[in-house]
Amino acid sequence: MTRVGSKVFVVLFGLALLVGATIWLRDRKGPSIGDVFDVPGLGEQVIPELLQRIRDFHRVVTRRGEKILEISAREASYYRDRSAIEIIEPSLVFFHQGERVGAIQAEKGTLVIENTELASADLAGRVRLELTKFAITADSMRYDRRQEQIQARGVTEVRSPELELKGRDMLFDLRAQKLTVDSGVSMQLKQPTKVQP
Repeated sequence: MTRVGSKVFVVLFGLALLVGATIWLRDRKGPSIGDVFDVPGLGEQVIPELLQRIRDFHRVVTRRGEKILEISAREASYYRDRSAIEIIEPSLVFFHQGERVGAIQAEKGTLVIENTELASADLAGRVRLELTKFAITADSMRYDRRQEQIQARGVTEVRSPELELKGRDMLFDLRAQKLTVDSGVSMQLKQPTKVQP
């Protein structure tokens, strides 16, 4: 592959990566906090900072009878005063039309909720995001809904059957459909394997 051809491939792959992530992260009809946690209306009562703690948490979220999200964690704690959920060993599986299309796992994380919707998510410790045709691993990841960005911090790898991209501190700008790698870039293009008749 020529040098120009490989650059075009990287740009196209980056766009495919961002489009896939955009489909799931920009979907305003995603699950709300009420779909995942049971948070009763407490009115003006004085409540403790920690409202709810659940161990060995597992929940399946459906819309109109169709599974859209499966979430589990060793422990999940909801803090009302910060509108935050702290999770230990989270695992989220995303579905589209009943089919699994992605998953994310980490050692721990914090989700911030605004008006029952996810505003940001910070995940740390062997973070792995899998979508249909590729996987991203990083030391930590942050999703910011307002800025429409995913920031992978530390050593980050993007793997697919056609490509291995490694670098440090990657920024996926979903709005601009742009991937920026801060330093230590290493890329390997792979030949597709042919099936023998």
